[in-house]
Amino acid sequence: MKKNFTFMTKQGWMFAVPFFLFSVYYTMSKAHFAHWKSIRVMFHLIDFTHLISAIGYAAVVFAFYLLCALIPSRRIIAVPSIITIMLAAQQLTLAYFTFPIGDVIGGLLLLIATVVIAGMALIYAKIALAVIDGIGASSKGNYLTAWLREIKLAVVANWKFLVIDVLIYVVINASIVMTLTFK
Repeated sequence: MKKNFTFMTKQGWMFAVPFFLFSVYYTMSKAHFAHWKSIRVMFHLIDFTHLISAIGYAAVVFAFYLLCALIPSRRIIAVPSIITIMLAAQQLTLAYFTFPIGDVIGGLLLLIATVVIAGMALIYAKIALAVIDGIGASSKGNYLTAWLREIKLAVVANWKFLVIDVLIYVVINASIVMTLTFK
């Protein structure tokens, strides 16, 4: 029997929120000591080098989640989730630096990118936890074969949200250029 999906328990949130806040604090302090003034977001046609880079990033993060799912413990998924949540916090901090110069559209786009990265963490964790639960429920066959089978089942069950989230992430990252100004 598969467990109901719960992304994080109360203890999980108590563990992840400090990492999010630390990432915001670290990025803000790094920006302060580097004398950042603002960030301007400029739009352009989709750049294929950035497109391939964004696809590669999404694939590497997904592969990291799936490799963590090889370990038969639900708690291991906290590691890639925290890393992804910290990246979302850094994106949120970048959005903060767009507003002082009146770049509201760029800031909103970066806020959307923050939500999309947090959504990637949620979808990837959901797939990885389904893989772990599925392997635990099935006791037949080779462990690696069961892992691959459960990956296929979990991806098929969640493919719509996965494709939409990754597509939005890739389009946002492939169509913007951020310019940094210093004090």
